[in-house]
Amino acid sequence: MYTSCNYACQPGFNASCALCCGSHNYKASFHDIDALFKERFKFFSNMLAKSNDIVSALKACYQELSHMTLPAIHPDATQCPFVAYTDSSHTIIGCLLYPYCTNFDYRSLFMGAICKTFSCSVNTAHYADRIQTAAKRCGDWYYYSLIIHDMDLLDLLCNSPAEHTIEECKQKAATMLQNQKACSTGIITKDTAK
Repeated sequence: MYTSCNYACQPGFNASCALCCGSHNYKASFHDIDALFKERFKFFSNMLAKSNDIVSALKACYQELSHMTLPAIHPDATQCPFVAYTDSSHTIIGCLLYPYCTNFDYRSLFMGAICKTFSCSVNTAHYADRIQTAAKRCGDWYYYSLIIHDMDLLDLLCNSPAEHTIEECKQKAATMLQNQKACSTGIITKDTAK
């Protein structure tokens, strides 16, 4: 999530993305991922509120948050324990170590090598207008993250003003994710093979 510009990560309109940190790398439903991110946010907030030594608190948080997880779609891919909701209304996801949560950038204490070297292909000025359009039209983190990283879906969403387009894009994004989950378990059914 660390880039020179945050067009894609935090574009506003209740949209956010932490796909690079594994926000969707769970063999789980949206409901289960939502509950996980709420649990992480609550634990993190409570832990920091009780501590005078933030570095020690963050190390303890890391240990505990690492156990608050769900099975991965891709076990060798990133599944950062600091990805959670970053606001009390549970609408925006991101990194709990990011300055907007702690007033200082603590990512380097844990997974800084990943955070500081990841280069998001859509997090550039070139895509800024399309990212803003997708954020406005999606208004969430779950589908927004998937749609902006699929150029066909992003183009469809941005080039068609029809209201049904957003639902079509969300359905296609959900199907793609479901197919990944099915492939990772070896369960391919007629419905998921489409």
